[in-house]
Amino acid sequence: MKTDLLAPADLRVVGSRATIAGAGQFSLKAMGTGKLPDGALVYVQSVKAYFQLNRGSSAAPDYISVVPAALGNGNWHRLESNFADPSPWVEQSDWYIDAIGGNDESDGATSATALATHAEFERRMGKLPTVSVPIHVTLLTSLSETIRLRYRVSGDAAYVHWKGTPQSVLLSGAPTAFTVPANNVEGLLTDATQDFTSAVGRRIRFTNTGLNTDPKTFIGRLRGGPTVVRCVDPIYYTSYWSGLNTIDPVGAPYQIEEQCSVWGFDIQVDRDNTGTANETSLVGAVLEDLNLAGCPGSVAHTAYAPSEGGKILLYACAVGANCNVYGPARSEWVACSSRDGTGAAGLCNCEELSFLCHHHSGGGLNIGFGSYVTLNSNQLDEYPLGFQPGSSAVILGTGLYDSLGSGLGLSPGATVLVQRLWGEGHSGPGVTVSGTMQYVNKPTVTGDTPGVNDANVGGVDRSWAQIPYVNANNLARITLAV
Repeated sequence: MKTDLLAPADLRVVGSRATIAGAGQFSLKAMGTGKLPDGALVYVQSVKAYFQLNRGSSAAPDYISVVPAALGNGNWHRLESNFADPSPWVEQSDWYIDAIGGNDESDGATSATALATHAEFERRMGKLPTVSVPIHVTLLTSLSETIRLRYRVSGDAAYVHWKGTPQSVLLSGAPTAFTVPANNVEGLLTDATQDFTSAVGRRIRFTNTGLNTDPKTFIGRLRGGPTVVRCVDPIYYTSYWSGLNTIDPVGAPYQIEEQCSVWGFDIQVDRDNTGTANETSLVGAVLEDLNLAGCPGSVAHTAYAPSEGGKILLYACAVGANCNVYGPARSEWVACSSRDGTGAAGLCNCEELSFLCHHHSGGGLNIGFGSYVTLNSNQLDEYPLGFQPGSSAVILGTGLYDSLGSGLGLSPGATVLVQRLWGEGHSGPGVTVSGTMQYVNKPTVTGDTPGVNDANVGGVDRSWAQIPYVNANNLARITLAV
């Protein structure tokens, strides 16, 4: 291809190459540059992107965005824009990422042609792409990076779905008994032939159920021996992100697996319109079956929900410390877990958050300023449920067990409506209320001295028999909802 010798240097397209760093004359790395003007452009077909020659560049080559020019003549730099809107990659509906066997010059469309990094997927999608079809990103291996993407969603049922592939099987078996969590009833899973000691806090998946997707949940602490663990109902969807259901897992084969891990996620979603099929769910992003608690030896991750609209759904994910959800946003966590003793997961400034069958073992939840939260069928082990000033919640059903301190803390200015709240084994009061708690059914969660400090209201210990109560000194209160 001839270049226009009268064109400015940065507009001179001198030809195209098939690959970036492949063998032979058709790779960018091997391309002769002696007679090329500084700023010349070359189109590379493998990544469908332009590279620009920068003779003065001393950047370290990574052979995907910075490629050394032949004979030491500077570097080729990949341009963020390929002069096409939308990106030619944005209509590809299936993507695979494999940090071990992948190649960032592959098309990423199959497991055999997977990309090596999520960063390359982000580059392929371009700056603020418009997503109009479901895009499924399958992580075949754990990634030492953060899932990052900002995009616009438009049309019916359009979203981006990241799903982890289980890395190994830790334990397998079949439950011999299951107790459904209910008011004053712990959810418990029993396998009389199993020792769950090594698998506390892990994701459990039920197979061979005849369903279109495998139900999933997390297991909690041992209860009375190694064959019984705390557990909430396994969850599955009849179709993508609609028709949420539970199963009785007794007799169903299970696998407790090591999840695919990433450092966290930083996702921002702009929604152009919802479309008729999405008006109720508004799902713009889905994270499924991922360990977001941070890799061993890595820095703690920070996670974000959509900051400009839409809804993010976390399904069967483990989160750890420093997990923050910023709004305005809607977020729903289904069959998730906060675990590994890494601290509380903070959920801040959100329009709406919904936790369904959310199990916490060695973690906790800290609901931040401005958040509105719905909690249903939850169990928390060892760490408390906290509400910061300006937050509010509806607790449809939650069990609080064995917290270091109070099972629930309500700051001044926070408000909670309780339908069912139970639990025991805390090293402090069952609940500590400095704000406003209203109840439909009186909670039964007890403190470390049952019948004495079941509730601490504005600094005053009360039994549930002494509730309702309003502290006249600071207006902290627990009262019947009217």
